[in-house]
Amino acid sequence: MDIVRKMERVLRPTVVALAVAAPFVAWSSAASAQDIVLGQTTSTTSPIVGALSRDYNDGIALAMTRANAAGGVHGHRVRLVSLDDGYDANKTVPLVEQLVERENAVALIGVMGSPPALRIVGDHVLERYHLALFGPMTGLQSALSAPNVFPIRSSFEDEVRAMMAHCASLSRRRVLFLYYDAGAGPQLARLAPTMARDANVTLSATVAFPVLSDPAQQREAVRHALAGMGGRPDAIILLAIGRPHSEAVKVLRERFGNGMQGMPIYSLGQVDPLALSRDVGEDHAWGVMLSQVMPMPGTVGLEIVREFETDRRRFSPSVTASYAVLEGYICGRVTMEILRRANALTREGVLAAAEQTGQMDLGGFRVLYSQRQRRSTHPIELTMIDRSGSLVH
Repeated sequence: MDIVRKMERVLRPTVVALAVAAPFVAWSSAASAQDIVLGQTTSTTSPIVGALSRDYNDGIALAMTRANAAGGVHGHRVRLVSLDDGYDANKTVPLVEQLVERENAVALIGVMGSPPALRIVGDHVLERYHLALFGPMTGLQSALSAPNVFPIRSSFEDEVRAMMAHCASLSRRRVLFLYYDAGAGPQLARLAPTMARDANVTLSATVAFPVLSDPAQQREAVRHALAGMGGRPDAIILLAIGRPHSEAVKVLRERFGNGMQGMPIYSLGQVDPLALSRDVGEDHAWGVMLSQVMPMPGTVGLEIVREFETDRRRFSPSVTASYAVLEGYICGRVTMEILRRANALTREGVLAAAEQTGQMDLGGFRVLYSQRQRRSTHPIELTMIDRSGSLVH
């Protein structure tokens, strides 16, 4: 079953207020004193995270539409104010301050990307405002484990460990660790030797490449980075997303071969399989392994996935199910539930409710939140892109 077909979307504004009211999602900057405001920094225009941002926000919007269709939270409509930081961490904290001081946001949700998330926790803006951050779209453990952060995903470190364990189980002992010099790449590269040792695999090389806007220049940069690499690895872990990832795959396929007979390539689940197939061709995308921290959309085994599909068909039928949309939906559902549990719909009240959550089970998807630990307990799975661009287990 094809679960990740993309739709043609109307380009959203880069600075928006998302007013979610059933049965439609209306974009407006109008504020209501009765609204519960959630704040977000994102980047819908970035070549690295733009597509991911749009998908993630589609899921968040769907969860908020569901809540508002049922009367809101304690009778109040929930509204998202989303400000675009251009994936520039230097802009993130001033925008968070604007969200709190001008928009009266009671919490943050779905902050996009590792550099913005790291800047938020590094500047201690969450503690300063007694502010909770739900579901940042990063997997860096240093961000996910920071005070006042309530993740819904496992860490990138855990995803890479799962990739390396899979390599070891198939006797793929020599692993090339290839990453773009952006986002979470450099931090994960520093951890790679320890993770490889723990998985009983050997790093044949750890190679970085820059992020460039021109596709041809991007491919040449990857070729240059690989030029000094000796020998042939048994597998490649490629840590990048967006267009840089696609151009790197082209280079790897031209060097090592295509599909199941070529070089095994492992990447993070944030990679869009259909976008990759479109960018590089189905033969090049075929066989790429993606780690997944969410349940597979389209499966019926979990109640949360069935509810996602019901809500999608009811409120947003033009949005196609994907892992990123489902992750945004689960992030929104978790946040709505914590808002309902809050004794006061203030920053302090929402933060206290989150810290007192304990084990939360949303239709089979579980998180554990307290003052001492905040994490998802959903297992990591590996999927593979098949010849049609779909994902299979």
